[in-house]
Amino acid sequence: MFVTSRQLLNDKKSVAKSIYFTPNGVSLSDLSALVELSPDIESIPKPIIGCAALFNNRYDYRMIRNVASSRKDLSFVFVGNVTTRDPTFPQLEQLRNVHFLGHKSRSSLGSYIANFDVCLIPW
Repeated sequence: MFVTSRQLLNDKKSVAKSIYFTPNGVSLSDLSALVELSPDIESIPKPIIGCAALFNNRYDYRMIRNVASSRKDLSFVFVGNVTTRDPTFPQLEQLRNVHFLGHKSRSSLGSYIANFDVCLIPW
């Protein structure tokens, strides 16, 4: 078993025959080479609340919808593939201040993240 936090390591020691702690990480070299601002984010009004990830079922799409609906003065930008089947997700796509930009190359992620005013992990 592989875990990504010390808490999980402690919690799962009794149920796993072999357990390994591998903390989450980021390749700073991928993020340090900023590229020219892409037109798909350039036209989005600031401030931008953003997340770059694989959007699967682990995210709280209901919370994102509620916050985005109540804070129309903020833009919510999500960069990455979407694989979720969460029933709330289609409602998010209909909000004018929510933008799903799709998959981007690793080399361009730094440019997107640098243009977020706030980074978020909406679990």
